[in-house]
Amino acid sequence: MAPKFIDKNLLFLFWMLIVLGHLLATPALAEIQEGQYYTNPKCWNEPRIYHQLGLEGFKPVLKPLQEKGLKLPEDLTYSPNKAYTYGIVKPAETDQNPFLLIFNERTDLIKLELPGSNPSYNPDIKWINEKTLFIRVWTGKITGYDVIFDVEEEKILSKDTFIYGSITFDQWQKGCQKADFKKVDFCQERCIDIENFQ
Repeated sequence: MAPKFIDKNLLFLFWMLIVLGHLLATPALAEIQEGQYYTNPKCWNEPRIYHQLGLEGFKPVLKPLQEKGLKLPEDLTYSPNKAYTYGIVKPAETDQNPFLLIFNERTDLIKLELPGSNPSYNPDIKWINEKTLFIRVWTGKITGYDVIFDVEEEKILSKDTFIYGSITFDQWQKGCQKADFKKVDFCQERCIDIENFQ
């Protein structure tokens, strides 16, 4: 036999769960208003890596150090002009960060630590030109940072955090399909891509 009344606390909890679920499945308005994304994620064709403002606290402090007695690992990647080379060293202890050892035609190697590196993902490192390295470090499944390092100057030219936008993409695509959000400005925004540029 069904009860003749519904407990008000249960009813309130039920509605709060619906509202909370709706908010979690919808893009956060605060993020939208701050202009967090260069391009509205509603306009993305698929998840993408994007560089986000306001993550200063997550940017690592990277310092190249010249240390005596360091030896290059066997697996090396040479610069396009074959003058410089680097190798990745992954310490056996998983709580220690991997680091690069870089030879730049000096008496000591440069040791460049990669703080916060997730041991499940290898750093992605490429020569941009004869003296400059691009380094991408994943700190988690969807987060990381990029570094551009000048081997001759022995300094970091640029560092930037990034996020792989799989969650962002899903939230925006689903959020803008909901009836109560279809008429909101960010869901009405015109998408500009190479197909409709002209």
